[in-house]
Amino acid sequence: MKLRNFSFLLAVALLLLAGCRASGPGQPARTVAEFFNKYENRPGFKATDWNAGLTTRFLLGRIAKIGGDNDVSQALTAIRSARIITFAPPPAVPAT
Repeated sequence: MKLRNFSFLLAVALLLLAGCRASGPGQPARTVAEFFNKYENRPGFKATDWNAGLTTRFLLGRIAKIGGDNDVSQALTAIRSARIITFAPPPAVPAT
């Protein structure tokens, strides 16, 4: 049951990402590197690099074992780093 919910949430997340890729200024990025290069220097966007240390990878491995031996478990244990981009709109300037 939990795997079904995870699959549903993953599908929703992928649809949202596809929608974000389809909209936005300019040509859509074809690679992850192009996507980060396109947005990380724009106002309101912030890029963060996260590297999984030994302890974090150990915890990911433990979490993966809870789900059994499947593709999701193997993907979790293979994570070495992640790159995250966030957006916070700049504060609005009041009209005078």
